[in-house]
Amino acid sequence: MAPIKVVTHTGADPFGPLEIAVDNCLDSQKRCSLGNVAISSQKGTAPAGFERATVASAVVCNASMRKESIWGRLRRNRPIFMRQAISALAAAALVAIAFIVSTSSDCEAQQAAVKVDDRFEISINKVIVANGAAFYTVPVSIGGSAPIEAILDTGSSGLYVLATALKTTKVSEFGKFHRGYNSGEIFEGDRALADVSFGGSKVPHSLEIGKVNDVKCSPVKPNCFAAHLTRDNYGIGGSGVPGKGFKAILGIGFEFGTGPNPFADSGFPNWIVSLSERAKGSSIVVNPDKEELVGFSSFPFVGGTPNGKSSYRSEIKGCISEARSKFNTCGAFVLDSGTGLAVIRMKNPPQFKSNPPAKFDLQIGEGSGHLDLSFEQKYTAPWTVAFLPEDKLQFSLIVAGIIPYLKFNVLYDKLGTGIGLKPKPAAKN
Repeated sequence: MAPIKVVTHTGADPFGPLEIAVDNCLDSQKRCSLGNVAISSQKGTAPAGFERATVASAVVCNASMRKESIWGRLRRNRPIFMRQAISALAAAALVAIAFIVSTSSDCEAQQAAVKVDDRFEISINKVIVANGAAFYTVPVSIGGSAPIEAILDTGSSGLYVLATALKTTKVSEFGKFHRGYNSGEIFEGDRALADVSFGGSKVPHSLEIGKVNDVKCSPVKPNCFAAHLTRDNYGIGGSGVPGKGFKAILGIGFEFGTGPNPFADSGFPNWIVSLSERAKGSSIVVNPDKEELVGFSSFPFVGGTPNGKSSYRSEIKGCISEARSKFNTCGAFVLDSGTGLAVIRMKNPPQFKSNPPAKFDLQIGEGSGHLDLSFEQKYTAPWTVAFLPEDKLQFSLIVAGIIPYLKFNVLYDKLGTGIGLKPKPAAKN
């Protein structure tokens, strides 16, 4: 059973709100108050001015309201009882522990078939959309719903589902979110907790999702794909075609200012993404065996910054070059399965002729440990390279899209400290 996280106030008012956040067994998914103590099943980081301590076990809201009187006395007698604040916090923790026996069976009933350390495999589908672009998708079930095809996006973080796909699904809403994508589309809606299954495998506990109630265009891209669509005929990745696209996007990368990585939030130690250019053969192996972890080269994230230079946190170092034109640029290198082409953002980008097609070399990493990948510009996804001017960037941003996944298996871990790459075996004819 997961630990309770006790949040103690460290601001000027030692009698400010306290919170005990349950890290697992989200049974009640609501708040109960103990005077100024709140017992909550909502996960999350501590608010500003708070620090965390750990107490063993878990709790659900129940008749512990009776302890409110001790906090009432403290409120009424601050000068006398100031030193008793720590004792009151300890009492609240004891209340939580007192209900271990009565709640443990309920918690166990909620545990999914998949445990945190179980190995399982998720099949990935390859879908060609109207404009010829390819998306890789994962079937996701929310709150026991029928499977929803979600775009697999390693360049973003968080599971976002259109509200139109959740009309008959109950989720526990607890806040609002606002997030944007490079396409100019902005998602707005409710943060919520829900039971989630990936490819038929249910994760151990409820996860945070984003329930997308509205899709807008950013001021800098007022004619984005969502501009002329209604709420009911909009689809993610549908390129503005009514009724096309997908109802969800599953971001399993690491990005600033977005929702939590669903796999990391599930507690899975690591996972391997393997994509194929063919219609079949793509998968995610969660909790791979030790033998499957052999042979990966490690590349630490160097990370951008959330101040406008780059929204990515999952950047490594890399370069792209073209021998015939003697073009070469190095900078932040990103693997992004949600992008149908490679995008290079840099100052004074070059111009390449379509004939003969350019032959690009990617260098992943730096020094003696780098890996190389070469490909020819084909003007069909994913072998297309677009160069975009970005005068404000302090470095070139090389978003390599799907291309690296077609040559390498990619290993991620829940800490989000870097990735591992292992060359794929030669394809069998």
